[in-house]
Amino acid sequence: MPLSSVLHRRCDLSSVASNDPREDFHSEHQCGKGLLFAVMDGHGGTECADVVQKHLAAYVANALDVALGGDTAKRSSWIPSFATSVSPISSTSAPSISSDPRILSNISMQSTNDQSDGPDPVRKQLIMDALVSAFARLDDDICNGGIDIETPVSTTDEMIRAHLRPALAGSCTLLAYIEGRDVYVACTGDSRAVLGRRSTIDSVWLDPLDLSVDQTVRNPQEYNRLLDEHPGELETVVVKGRVLGGLMPTRAFGDARYKWPTQLSSILLPHVTNRNPPKNYKTPPYVTARPVVTHYRITPSRDMFLVLATDGLYDELSSQEVVTVVSGFLQHHQVAAKPTVEWGTDPLSNKSFKLTSDTNAATCLIRNALGGANEDKMRKLMGIPAPYSRRFRDDITVNVLFFQHDSKVSQHVGLDGGRLVKEATDAVHGLPGVDLSLANVKQHRLQSWVSYFAKKDQQQSKL
Repeated sequence: MPLSSVLHRRCDLSSVASNDPREDFHSEHQCGKGLLFAVMDGHGGTECADVVQKHLAAYVANALDVALGGDTAKRSSWIPSFATSVSPISSTSAPSISSDPRILSNISMQSTNDQSDGPDPVRKQLIMDALVSAFARLDDDICNGGIDIETPVSTTDEMIRAHLRPALAGSCTLLAYIEGRDVYVACTGDSRAVLGRRSTIDSVWLDPLDLSVDQTVRNPQEYNRLLDEHPGELETVVVKGRVLGGLMPTRAFGDARYKWPTQLSSILLPHVTNRNPPKNYKTPPYVTARPVVTHYRITPSRDMFLVLATDGLYDELSSQEVVTVVSGFLQHHQVAAKPTVEWGTDPLSNKSFKLTSDTNAATCLIRNALGGANEDKMRKLMGIPAPYSRRFRDDITVNVLFFQHDSKVSQHVGLDGGRLVKEATDAVHGLPGVDLSLANVKQHRLQSWVSYFAKKDQQQSKL
Protein backbone atom coordinates (compact mmCIF):
# COMPACT_ATOMS: atom_id res chain seq x y z
CA MET A 1 0.00 0.00 0.00
CA PRO A 2 1.43 3.40 -0.93
CA LEU A 3 2.70 5.36 2.00
CA SER A 4 0.53 8.37 1.25
CA SER A 5 -2.61 6.22 1.60
CA VAL A 6 -2.07 5.97 5.34
CA LEU A 7 0.10 8.84 6.52
CA HIS A 8 -0.92 12.40 6.00
CA ARG A 9 1.99 14.23 4.51
CA ARG A 10 2.41 15.81 7.87
CA CYS A 11 4.41 15.31 11.02
CA ASP A 12 4.60 18.02 13.67
CA LEU A 13 7.84 18.12 15.64
CA SER A 14 8.83 20.35 18.54
CA SER A 15 11.34 20.29 21.40
CA VAL A 16 12.21 22.42 24.40
CA ALA A 17 15.32 22.16 26.56
CA SER A 18 15.71 22.10 30.30
CA ASN A 19 19.23 20.67 30.40
CA ASP A 20 22.09 22.65 28.89
CA PRO A 21 22.96 21.18 26.51
CA ARG A 22 19.65 19.52 25.74
CA GLU A 23 19.80 15.73 26.16
CA ASP A 24 16.77 14.96 23.97
CA PHE A 25 17.26 14.08 20.29
CA HIS A 26 15.05 12.93 17.44
CA SER A 27 15.32 11.46 13.94
CA GLU A 28 13.05 11.00 10.93
CA HIS A 29 13.90 8.94 7.82
CA GLN A 30 12.51 7.21 4.80
CA CYS A 31 13.38 3.52 5.10
CA GLY A 32 12.69 1.15 2.24
CA LYS A 33 8.92 0.74 1.99
CA GLY A 34 8.30 2.61 5.21
CA LEU A 35 9.09 5.57 7.42
CA LEU A 36 11.11 5.73 10.65
CA PHE A 37 10.44 8.21 13.44
CA ALA A 38 12.31 8.19 16.76
CA VAL A 39 12.77 10.26 19.90
CA MET A 40 15.75 9.82 22.22
CA ASP A 41 15.83 10.90 25.86
CA GLY A 42 19.43 11.06 27.02
CA HIS A 43 20.62 11.00 30.60
CA GLY A 44 24.02 11.39 32.19
CA GLY A 45 25.12 13.48 29.21
CA THR A 46 24.31 13.91 25.54
CA GLU A 47 26.80 11.46 24.06
CA CYS A 48 24.73 8.27 24.02
CA ALA A 49 21.53 9.84 22.69
CA ASP A 50 23.58 11.64 20.03
CA VAL A 51 25.06 8.34 18.82
CA VAL A 52 21.63 6.67 18.81
CA GLN A 53 20.18 9.56 16.80
CA LYS A 54 22.91 9.27 14.18
CA HIS A 55 23.08 5.48 13.90
CA LEU A 56 19.80 3.80 14.88
CA ALA A 57 17.96 4.36 11.59
CA ALA A 58 20.84 2.78 9.68
CA TYR A 59 20.95 -0.22 12.01
CA VAL A 60 17.18 -0.67 11.66
CA ALA A 61 17.29 -0.33 7.87
CA ASN A 62 20.13 -2.83 7.67
CA ALA A 63 18.35 -5.28 9.96
CA LEU A 64 15.15 -5.02 7.92
CA ASP A 65 17.10 -5.56 4.71
CA VAL A 66 18.75 -8.67 6.14
CA ALA A 67 15.55 -10.02 7.70
CA LEU A 68 13.30 -9.47 4.69
CA GLY A 69 15.96 -10.41 2.18
CA GLY A 70 15.74 -14.04 3.21
CA ASP A 71 19.45 -14.54 4.02
CA THR A 72 19.01 -16.81 7.06
CA ALA A 73 22.73 -17.29 7.70
CA LYS A 74 23.39 -13.56 7.64
CA ARG A 75 20.33 -12.97 9.81
CA SER A 76 21.66 -15.29 12.52
CA SER A 77 25.01 -13.52 12.57
CA TRP A 78 23.24 -10.24 13.12
CA ILE A 79 21.89 -11.14 16.56
CA PRO A 80 24.18 -10.21 19.48
CA SER A 81 24.27 -12.20 22.70
CA PHE A 82 21.40 -11.64 25.17
CA ALA A 83 23.75 -9.79 27.53
CA THR A 84 24.49 -7.32 24.78
CA SER A 85 27.15 -5.32 26.49
CA VAL A 86 29.49 -8.13 27.45
CA SER A 87 30.52 -9.58 24.10
CA PRO A 88 34.26 -9.46 24.88
CA ILE A 89 33.68 -12.03 27.61
CA SER A 90 30.34 -13.71 26.82
CA SER A 91 29.85 -16.97 24.95
CA THR A 92 30.17 -16.75 21.18
CA SER A 93 26.96 -18.72 20.66
CA ALA A 94 24.19 -16.11 20.72
CA PRO A 95 20.63 -17.32 21.41
CA SER A 96 18.16 -16.98 18.56
CA ILE A 97 15.60 -14.28 19.21
CA SER A 98 12.78 -16.55 18.14
CA SER A 99 13.78 -19.21 20.69
CA ASP A 100 14.28 -17.02 23.74
CA PRO A 101 11.05 -16.84 25.82
CA ARG A 102 12.11 -13.52 27.35
CA ILE A 103 12.28 -12.00 23.88
CA LEU A 104 9.03 -13.59 22.70
CA SER A 105 7.18 -12.19 25.71
CA ASN A 106 8.44 -8.75 24.80
CA ILE A 107 7.47 -8.70 21.15
CA SER A 108 4.22 -10.67 21.02
CA MET A 109 2.03 -7.71 22.01
CA GLN A 110 -0.55 -6.92 19.34
CA SER A 111 -3.34 -4.43 18.89
CA THR A 112 -6.92 -5.42 19.60
CA ASN A 113 -8.26 -3.94 16.37
CA ASP A 114 -9.23 -6.06 13.37
CA GLN A 115 -6.23 -8.02 12.11
CA SER A 116 -8.10 -10.01 9.46
CA ASP A 117 -6.48 -8.08 6.62
CA GLY A 118 -3.19 -7.66 8.41
CA PRO A 119 0.32 -8.34 7.18
CA ASP A 120 1.73 -11.78 6.50
CA PRO A 121 2.46 -13.23 9.98
CA VAL A 122 5.94 -14.34 8.96
CA ARG A 123 6.82 -10.91 7.59
CA LYS A 124 5.42 -9.23 10.70
CA GLN A 125 7.52 -11.41 12.98
CA LEU A 126 10.63 -10.80 10.87
CA ILE A 127 10.14 -7.05 11.15
CA MET A 128 9.63 -7.24 14.92
CA ASP A 129 12.72 -9.45 15.29
CA ALA A 130 14.72 -7.04 13.13
CA LEU A 131 13.84 -4.09 15.35
CA VAL A 132 14.93 -6.01 18.45
CA SER A 133 18.22 -7.07 16.87
CA ALA A 134 18.95 -3.57 15.54
CA PHE A 135 18.58 -2.04 19.00
CA ALA A 136 20.67 -4.83 20.55
CA ARG A 137 23.43 -4.60 17.97
CA LEU A 138 23.76 -0.83 18.25
CA ASP A 139 23.94 -1.07 22.03
CA ASP A 140 26.52 -3.84 21.71
CA ASP A 141 28.67 -1.53 19.58
CA ILE A 142 28.19 1.41 21.95
CA CYS A 143 29.05 -0.52 25.11
CA ASN A 144 32.06 -2.24 23.54
CA GLY A 145 33.76 0.90 22.25
CA GLY A 146 32.82 0.35 18.64
CA ILE A 147 31.65 3.89 17.83
CA ASP A 148 34.31 6.33 16.69
CA ILE A 149 34.16 9.71 18.39
CA GLU A 150 35.81 12.74 16.82
CA THR A 151 37.35 14.67 19.66
CA PRO A 152 40.76 16.30 20.21
CA VAL A 153 42.76 14.25 22.71
CA SER A 154 46.43 14.22 23.63
CA THR A 155 46.85 10.96 25.56
CA THR A 156 45.70 7.36 25.33
CA ASP A 157 43.77 7.72 28.58
CA GLU A 158 41.86 10.72 27.22
CA MET A 159 41.14 8.91 23.96
CA ILE A 160 39.66 5.93 25.78
CA ARG A 161 37.54 8.11 28.05
CA ALA A 162 36.21 10.07 25.06
CA HIS A 163 35.26 6.93 23.14
CA LEU A 164 33.51 5.46 26.17
CA ARG A 165 31.38 8.52 26.88
CA PRO A 166 28.46 7.15 24.79
CA ALA A 167 28.66 3.89 26.78
CA LEU A 168 28.74 5.62 30.15
CA ALA A 169 25.90 8.03 29.36
CA GLY A 170 22.50 6.57 28.52
CA SER A 171 19.47 7.04 26.33
CA CYS A 172 15.86 5.90 26.39
CA THR A 173 14.62 5.52 22.81
CA LEU A 174 11.20 5.20 21.21
CA LEU A 175 10.96 4.30 17.52
CA ALA A 176 8.00 3.90 15.17
CA TYR A 177 8.36 2.10 11.86
CA ILE A 178 5.34 2.70 9.63
CA GLU A 179 4.85 0.50 6.57
CA GLY A 180 1.52 0.95 4.82
CA ARG A 181 -1.15 0.48 7.48
CA ASP A 182 1.20 -1.33 9.84
CA VAL A 183 2.81 0.51 12.75
CA TYR A 184 5.64 -1.11 14.70
CA VAL A 185 6.64 0.64 17.92
CA ALA A 186 9.92 -0.30 19.60
CA CYS A 187 10.38 1.09 23.10
CA THR A 188 13.50 1.04 25.23
CA GLY A 189 12.94 3.15 28.34
CA ASP A 190 10.17 5.46 29.49
CA SER A 191 9.29 7.52 26.43
CA ARG A 192 5.77 6.77 25.25
CA ALA A 193 3.75 6.29 22.06
CA VAL A 194 0.06 7.21 22.28
CA LEU A 195 -2.49 6.68 19.52
CA GLY A 196 -5.53 8.95 19.21
CA ARG A 197 -8.50 6.97 17.90
CA ARG A 198 -12.28 7.24 17.80
CA SER A 199 -14.08 5.18 20.42
CA THR A 200 -16.42 4.02 17.64
CA ILE A 201 -16.43 4.54 13.90
CA ASP A 202 -19.36 7.00 14.20
CA SER A 203 -17.80 9.11 16.94
CA VAL A 204 -15.46 12.08 16.90
CA TRP A 205 -14.61 11.67 20.58
CA LEU A 206 -11.03 10.37 20.74
CA ASP A 207 -9.66 7.84 23.20
CA PRO A 208 -5.96 7.22 23.91
CA LEU A 209 -4.36 3.87 23.19
CA ASP A 210 -0.84 3.43 24.55
CA LEU A 211 1.34 1.56 22.05
CA SER A 212 4.20 1.38 24.55
CA VAL A 213 4.54 0.87 28.29
CA ASP A 214 6.94 2.88 30.44
CA GLN A 215 9.88 0.66 31.34
CA THR A 216 10.77 1.51 34.91
CA VAL A 217 10.52 -0.51 38.12
CA ARG A 218 7.03 0.98 38.56
CA ASN A 219 6.03 -1.36 35.73
CA PRO A 220 5.23 -4.72 37.44
CA GLN A 221 6.41 -6.70 34.41
CA GLU A 222 9.77 -4.97 34.43
CA TYR A 223 10.12 -5.30 38.20
CA ASN A 224 9.37 -9.03 38.03
CA ARG A 225 11.74 -9.46 35.08
CA LEU A 226 14.58 -8.01 37.14
CA LEU A 227 13.79 -10.32 40.04
CA ASP A 228 13.65 -13.35 37.71
CA GLU A 229 16.97 -12.47 36.06
CA HIS A 230 18.71 -11.80 39.39
CA PRO A 231 17.55 -14.47 41.86
CA GLY A 232 18.66 -13.93 45.42
CA GLU A 233 18.89 -10.15 44.98
CA LEU A 234 15.38 -9.22 46.08
CA GLU A 235 16.60 -6.63 48.58
CA THR A 236 19.23 -5.02 46.36
CA VAL A 237 18.27 -5.16 42.68
CA VAL A 238 15.72 -2.36 43.20
CA VAL A 239 16.46 0.26 45.84
CA LYS A 240 14.33 3.39 46.33
CA GLY A 241 12.54 2.77 43.05
CA ARG A 242 15.71 2.57 40.96
CA VAL A 243 17.85 -0.20 39.51
CA LEU A 244 20.59 -0.82 42.10
CA GLY A 245 19.46 2.45 43.66
CA GLY A 246 20.75 4.53 40.76
CA LEU A 247 18.92 4.23 37.43
CA MET A 248 15.22 4.90 36.85
CA PRO A 249 14.64 3.16 33.46
CA THR A 250 15.09 -0.61 33.31
CA ARG A 251 15.94 -0.51 29.60
CA ALA A 252 18.26 1.94 27.89
CA PHE A 253 21.08 2.31 25.43
CA GLY A 254 24.47 2.82 27.07
CA ASP A 255 24.48 2.89 30.88
CA ALA A 256 27.35 0.40 30.69
CA ARG A 257 27.94 0.77 34.45
CA TYR A 258 24.90 -1.49 34.77
CA LYS A 259 25.93 -3.92 32.01
CA TRP A 260 29.67 -4.59 31.93
CA PRO A 261 30.94 -7.79 33.62
CA THR A 262 32.05 -7.34 37.22
CA GLN A 263 35.76 -7.93 36.63
CA LEU A 264 35.84 -5.60 33.64
CA SER A 265 33.95 -2.90 35.53
CA SER A 266 36.24 -3.06 38.54
CA ILE A 267 39.25 -2.39 36.31
CA LEU A 268 37.74 0.11 33.89
CA LEU A 269 35.39 2.34 35.87
CA PRO A 270 37.95 3.84 38.28
CA HIS A 271 40.02 4.97 35.30
CA VAL A 272 37.25 6.37 33.11
CA THR A 273 34.82 7.71 35.71
CA ASN A 274 36.75 7.87 39.00
CA ARG A 275 33.94 5.73 40.41
CA ASN A 276 33.57 2.11 41.40
CA PRO A 277 30.81 -0.22 40.14
CA PRO A 278 27.39 0.32 41.74
CA LYS A 279 26.81 -1.16 45.17
CA ASN A 280 25.64 -4.80 45.13
CA TYR A 281 26.83 -5.21 41.54
CA LYS A 282 26.79 -9.02 41.43
CA THR A 283 25.15 -10.47 38.31
CA PRO A 284 25.21 -7.97 35.42
CA PRO A 285 23.71 -6.97 33.12
CA TYR A 286 20.97 -5.25 35.11
CA VAL A 287 19.81 -3.06 32.21
CA THR A 288 19.12 -4.01 28.60
CA ALA A 289 18.58 -2.03 25.40
CA ARG A 290 16.37 -4.71 23.88
CA PRO A 291 13.03 -3.04 23.17
CA VAL A 292 9.49 -4.15 23.72
CA VAL A 293 7.97 -4.16 20.23
CA THR A 294 4.28 -3.66 19.53
CA HIS A 295 2.48 -4.07 16.22
CA TYR A 296 -0.68 -2.12 15.42
CA ARG A 297 -2.78 -2.19 12.25
CA ILE A 298 -4.19 1.24 11.36
CA THR A 299 -7.92 1.52 10.73
CA PRO A 300 -8.23 4.65 8.54
CA SER A 301 -11.81 5.31 9.64
CA ARG A 302 -10.87 5.39 13.34
CA ASP A 303 -7.17 6.08 13.91
CA MET A 304 -6.29 9.76 13.72
CA PHE A 305 -2.72 10.34 14.91
CA LEU A 306 0.24 8.95 16.83
CA VAL A 307 2.19 10.93 19.42
CA LEU A 308 5.81 9.99 20.15
CA ALA A 309 7.23 11.89 23.10
CA THR A 310 9.93 11.74 25.74
CA ASP A 311 8.89 11.37 29.36
CA GLY A 312 9.13 15.12 30.00
CA LEU A 313 5.72 15.47 28.33
CA TYR A 314 4.12 12.66 30.34
CA ASP A 315 5.50 14.06 33.59
CA GLU A 316 2.92 16.82 33.04
CA LEU A 317 0.14 15.33 30.89
CA SER A 318 -1.60 11.96 30.95
CA SER A 319 -2.17 9.98 27.76
CA GLN A 320 -5.81 11.09 27.81
CA GLU A 321 -4.82 14.75 28.16
CA VAL A 322 -2.35 14.39 25.28
CA VAL A 323 -5.08 13.05 23.00
CA THR A 324 -7.52 15.72 24.19
CA VAL A 325 -5.07 18.51 23.40
CA VAL A 326 -4.35 17.23 19.89
CA SER A 327 -8.07 16.68 19.32
CA GLY A 328 -8.75 20.30 20.28
CA PHE A 329 -5.89 21.43 18.03
CA LEU A 330 -7.49 19.62 15.09
CA GLN A 331 -10.89 21.12 15.84
CA HIS A 332 -9.46 24.63 16.01
CA HIS A 333 -7.86 24.18 12.61
CA GLN A 334 -11.05 22.60 11.25
CA VAL A 335 -9.38 19.30 10.42
CA ALA A 336 -12.05 17.68 12.63
CA ALA A 337 -15.52 18.92 13.41
CA LYS A 338 -16.30 20.47 16.77
CA PRO A 339 -18.13 18.02 19.07
CA THR A 340 -21.71 18.69 20.03
CA VAL A 341 -23.14 18.11 23.48
CA GLU A 342 -24.02 14.49 22.75
CA TRP A 343 -20.47 13.75 21.54
CA GLY A 344 -18.89 14.64 24.86
CA THR A 345 -16.73 17.38 26.33
CA ASP A 346 -15.35 19.93 23.88
CA PRO A 347 -11.57 20.29 24.37
CA LEU A 348 -11.80 23.88 23.18
CA SER A 349 -14.01 24.68 26.17
CA ASN A 350 -11.43 23.38 28.66
CA LYS A 351 -10.20 26.51 30.43
CA SER A 352 -6.91 24.91 31.51
CA PHE A 353 -5.78 24.24 27.93
CA LYS A 354 -4.62 26.74 25.33
CA LEU A 355 -5.33 25.26 21.92
CA THR A 356 -5.59 28.20 19.53
CA SER A 357 -2.12 29.76 19.57
CA ASP A 358 -0.08 27.27 17.55
CA THR A 359 -0.04 25.83 14.05
CA ASN A 360 2.17 22.95 15.20
CA ALA A 361 0.48 20.21 17.23
CA ALA A 362 3.72 19.25 18.99
CA THR A 363 4.29 22.84 20.09
CA CYS A 364 0.68 22.95 21.29
CA LEU A 365 1.31 19.89 23.45
CA ILE A 366 4.47 21.35 24.97
CA ARG A 367 2.70 24.66 25.66
CA ASN A 368 -0.05 22.84 27.55
CA ALA A 369 2.43 20.66 29.43
CA LEU A 370 4.13 23.78 30.76
CA GLY A 371 1.07 25.76 31.79
CA GLY A 372 -1.46 25.89 28.99
CA ALA A 373 -3.86 28.74 29.58
CA ASN A 374 -1.81 29.78 32.63
CA GLU A 375 0.69 31.87 30.70
CA ASP A 376 2.24 33.24 33.86
CA LYS A 377 3.16 29.72 34.96
CA MET A 378 4.67 28.95 31.57
CA ARG A 379 6.75 32.15 31.57
CA LYS A 380 8.07 31.35 35.04
CA LEU A 381 8.96 27.77 34.12
CA MET A 382 10.67 28.82 30.90
CA GLY A 383 12.50 31.60 32.71
CA ILE A 384 14.33 29.30 35.13
CA PRO A 385 17.87 28.77 33.79
CA ALA A 386 19.70 25.45 33.62
CA PRO A 387 20.64 23.54 35.70
CA TYR A 388 18.01 24.79 38.18
CA SER A 389 15.19 24.30 35.66
CA ARG A 390 15.71 20.54 35.86
CA ARG A 391 14.10 20.58 39.31
CA PHE A 392 10.83 21.76 37.76
CA ARG A 393 10.72 20.38 34.21
CA ASP A 394 12.57 18.00 31.93
CA ASP A 395 13.64 18.27 28.31
CA ILE A 396 10.56 17.60 26.15
CA THR A 397 10.56 16.33 22.57
CA VAL A 398 7.31 15.57 20.75
CA ASN A 399 6.49 14.25 17.28
CA VAL A 400 2.84 14.05 16.19
CA LEU A 401 2.17 11.88 13.12
CA PHE A 402 -1.19 12.38 11.42
CA PHE A 403 -2.78 9.48 9.56
CA GLN A 404 -4.76 9.65 6.36
CA HIS A 405 -8.49 9.14 6.85
CA ASP A 406 -11.01 7.11 4.90
CA SER A 407 -12.64 9.53 2.45
CA LYS A 408 -15.72 7.30 2.33
CA VAL A 409 -16.59 8.00 5.96
CA SER A 410 -19.81 9.95 6.22
CA GLN A 411 -19.47 13.69 6.85
CA HIS A 412 -21.22 13.56 10.24
CA VAL A 413 -18.15 11.80 11.62
CA GLY A 414 -16.43 15.16 11.47
CA LEU A 415 -13.70 14.69 8.87
CA ASP A 416 -12.78 17.43 6.50
CA GLY A 417 -11.51 15.23 3.70
CA GLY A 418 -7.91 15.53 4.84
CA ARG A 419 -7.63 19.32 5.09
CA LEU A 420 -4.22 20.29 6.47
CA VAL A 421 -2.83 23.39 8.09
CA LYS A 422 -0.79 25.38 5.57
CA GLU A 423 2.43 24.95 7.54
CA ALA A 424 2.22 21.14 7.30
CA THR A 425 5.50 19.31 6.85
CA ASP A 426 5.72 16.89 3.93
CA ALA A 427 6.40 13.72 5.92
CA VAL A 428 7.00 11.53 2.88
CA HIS A 429 9.05 13.51 0.39
CA GLY A 430 10.68 15.77 2.97
CA LEU A 431 12.43 13.06 4.97
CA PRO A 432 16.04 12.03 4.31
CA GLY A 433 17.05 8.52 3.37
CA VAL A 434 19.22 6.29 5.55
CA ASP A 435 23.02 6.18 5.32
CA LEU A 436 23.58 2.43 5.53
CA SER A 437 27.34 2.87 5.91
CA LEU A 438 26.68 3.89 9.51
CA ALA A 439 25.64 0.29 10.20
CA ASN A 440 28.88 -1.25 8.96
CA VAL A 441 30.53 -3.80 11.26
CA LYS A 442 32.39 -2.04 14.05
CA GLN A 443 35.62 -2.98 15.78
CA HIS A 444 35.07 -3.66 19.47
CA ARG A 445 37.98 -2.17 21.40
CA LEU A 446 36.75 -2.48 24.96
CA GLN A 447 38.77 -5.56 25.87
CA SER A 448 42.00 -3.99 24.62
CA TRP A 449 41.30 -0.89 26.69
CA VAL A 450 40.66 -3.00 29.77
CA SER A 451 43.98 -4.76 29.16
CA TYR A 452 45.68 -1.39 28.81
CA PHE A 453 44.41 -0.17 32.17
CA ALA A 454 45.06 -3.53 33.87
CA LYS A 455 48.66 -3.38 32.74
CA LYS A 456 48.87 0.19 33.94
CA ASP A 457 47.55 -0.88 37.37
CA GLN A 458 50.14 -3.64 37.56
CA GLN A 459 52.93 -1.21 36.77
CA GLN A 460 51.61 1.20 39.37
CA SER A 461 51.47 -1.53 42.03
CA LYS A 462 55.17 -2.29 41.51
CA LEU A 463 56.20 1.26 42.30
